[in-house]
Amino acid sequence: MSRQQAIVVGGGVHGASVFYHLLSLGLERVLLVERKSLACAATGRSTGIIRHHYSHEVTVRVARYSSRVFSRFPETMGRDIGYVNNGLVFLATREEEGALRRCVEQQRRLGVDASLVDPAGLKTLHPDLVADDVSLASFERDAGYADPYSVTVGYAKAGEALGGKILLNAAVQDIRRKGDGFLVATASGEHEADAVVLAAGAWARTLGARMGVDIPVTSLRLSNAVLELPGGYARTTPTVLDLPNHLYFRPEGGHILVGDGEGLGDADPE
Repeated sequence: MSRQQAIVVGGGVHGASVFYHLLSLGLERVLLVERKSLACAATGRSTGIIRHHYSHEVTVRVARYSSRVFSRFPETMGRDIGYVNNGLVFLATREEEGALRRCVEQQRRLGVDASLVDPAGLKTLHPDLVADDVSLASFERDAGYADPYSVTVGYAKAGEALGGKILLNAAVQDIRRKGDGFLVATASGEHEADAVVLAAGAWARTLGARMGVDIPVTSLRLSNAVLELPGGYARTTPTVLDLPNHLYFRPEGGHILVGDGEGLGDADPE
């Protein structure tokens, strides 16, 4: 049993990214372990919206860095991820105006091309949008969307090209300390490593508990639907985050992808 420098548990977009970046930083023995297939859980069902509208400064900074990575993915990683820079409209009611103004002010301070828009101005951005319950909106020009599955596979393949190994259909059964490292037991065998990175999403809390670590992750079930509209829906139509109605929607292959912004808590990830 060869010892890895690092084992990454979870083959979603975060796990694949960590896998690639550890190898790109010089590690030579990195193993990615996935219970089923790449991007088979939350990543594969993600709407892939790329935005910078967040209330915390650190999240905005990370989002700006990430959006630059996504926009250059074909050149740097050699894979088309279906990236579209379509912009994003954020809708708010009168009660949320103050928070929206503060958010846009922070975005602009951090270099995001964002601006406030009154209800009348929304028609120039999205002519079909009915915004009777909106008192103020914002628009960020650098927002977009991409295919999360393609991003995941792109990172995974790039990591393999650097010498990393990927083990699929290998659910992790146990993680425990062994000497100065860790032993990771999977359905297909055991593996030792100097370090373990948990990127297991909804399963992180269960796996962390096996190591005596409380990871405060709660599963949330969200619903998405793709709707076909008469006449289609242009791929460059801005994404809309409709806070008053707890919805968001963006273009998807000539149709419209609609998501539920609230969801159900404490969902079983299985």
